Amino acid sequence: EKCGSKLCPSICETGCFCKPGYSRQSGVCLPTSQCLPLTCSGENEEYTNCGSSCSELCGSKLCAAVCQPGCFCKAGFNRLTPDGPCVPNSLCPSKCTGQNEVFTKCGSSCREKCGSNLCTQICETGCYCKPGYSRQDGVCIPTSQCPTTQQCSDPNEMYTQCGNSCREKCGSKLCSQICEVGCFCKPGYSRKNGVCIPTSQCPAKEKCSGQNEIFTKCGNSCREKCGDNICPTICQVGCYCKPGYSRQDGVCIPTNQCPTTEECSGDNEIYTTCGNSCREKCGSGICPAICQTGCFCKDGYSRATPDSPCIPTDQCPATCSDPNEVYTNCGSSCKEKCGSRICPALCEVGCFCKPGYSRVKNVCVPTKKCPTCGVNEEYTYCGSGCTDPCYLKDALCKDACREGCFCKPDYSRISDGTPCVPDSQCPPIDGGSTNTTCGPYEVYTDCGRDCQTQCDTMGVKCPIVHIVCPSGCYCLPGYARIYEGGCCVPQDICPSSPCGDNEIWLECGDPPQPIPCPQNCLESPTRCTSALPSCDLPAKGACYCKQGYARAPGSTKCVPIEDCSSYPLKTKGTF
Repeated sequence: EKCGSKLCPSICETGCFCKPGYSRQSGVCLPTSQCLPLTCSGENEEYTNCGSSCSELCGSKLCAAVCQPGCFCKAGFNRLTPDGPCVPNSLCPSKCTGQNEVFTKCGSSCREKCGSNLCTQICETGCYCKPGYSRQDGVCIPTSQCPTTQQCSDPNEMYTQCGNSCREKCGSKLCSQICEVGCFCKPGYSRKNGVCIPTSQCPAKEKCSGQNEIFTKCGNSCREKCGDNICPTICQVGCYCKPGYSRQDGVCIPTNQCPTTEECSGDNEIYTTCGNSCREKCGSGICPAICQTGCFCKDGYSRATPDSPCIPTDQCPATCSDPNEVYTNCGSSCKEKCGSRICPALCEVGCFCKPGYSRVKNVCVPTKKCPTCGVNEEYTYCGSGCTDPCYLKDALCKDACREGCFCKPDYSRISDGTPCVPDSQCPPIDGGSTNTTCGPYEVYTDCGRDCQTQCDTMGVKCPIVHIVCPSGCYCLPGYARIYEGGCCVPQDICPSSPCGDNEIWLECGDPPQPIPCPQNCLESPTRCTSALPSCDLPAKGACYCKQGYARAPGSTKCVPIEDCSSYPLKTKGTF
């Protein structure tokens, strides 16, 4: 809220602050436009609300991320001494005395250490080891000579390059995101009095003195406050308000008793604990789903700029990318489409085609230029290329949701490119034979192929050659039988050969295909009983031995039944 340029951390504070459009100078809130420019007397200096007297010094340094208002060196300048003038950083001393060291303005004393790979993102100016060298005992040595093995004295410890001495302690609270190299407690262990013990044996501090409080290992003192909803995502161990309670003046009270009335200075504003500064903007698009506490525009009002007053949303200035679009708070994406249609009475906010224009392929064109469709056709924005042909009327289709001219309901095309005719005029799928009924996605033909298109044999040349072509039901183009005698499914969902040699995939169905008998060499081919695939299996199916094959004792392989005698039975004590 201060006058002047500033870079501030994203922290929420409770208290009194300047209203939107006002800034603080000398402790008083005045219009931001009246802020006085701040000047510095030193050469090559500039005023900023977030500077660092440490980072502007020449030489090696590690500075804390702290903002201070004042006069600091401009970019490209540094101070030789804390009280000295700002000079070009090219005048900073840059000689290194150590062997295998070089001077750099952005080094890291952490990264140059042997065995230290995970470090904070901090730049330090000074002398560091050359590329290919690392620091061991204060000296830069070839990285290949760094010690690689580390031993830990405690059996419940392990060596790591990214440990945290804070997190491993029993009952640890809020810890920094820092990586430390050394021996730390193994997962499932915590440190007590310098020794790693099972975390379950850590002493628990579960007693809370305050009313309506409970002990938790992951609480948040920010979230439990009345009316405070935007908080950092950190876990803290301690006593916090029970669910349904919030903290007010240090005491946990029922959340519904939290004070909710706050005065807002702006017109058409209301105070809320779950507002959104993004959503209240004119023409707001996609906004994060976050709650913010404060004064926000009432329903039906918006802000043209972040600091401007709330105005009726229909008065928002808005621009659209298409010159034939207009911004409106009550448009209809249905009504702007080509063709007459019944649309729901819904209001949508955004850019829509101007009157006299309609949307075609996401562009607004004069309505008179809407595509003209043929007899019994209509223009649709989500048609399917599979529903028009008669032979695909009820098929499972992947070619869906295309914009263009399609047959009206109850009309189909006899073949691709032909006019739309009533469904009653579609030829029967059995090729004229009224006594033959085929299954879903099948068609009857009087002259079919010798081999059916089958999932497990697609791409294999049919070994049978007949002079007279057989008649029967065959899968439609793009479909295949999931197994011999099974139903037709789209080829792109065929099982990816889940079965081994001499096996077939069978699943429950209507009607199901019986499992070949016997399935095991231990069964008698004359006494076994044929079963049906179980529908309780997760995949609704499984792999079975083909007819004439059985599973060998002690093996997963299917072998010819006549070879079963060559596989002796394995009994207890036999190897």
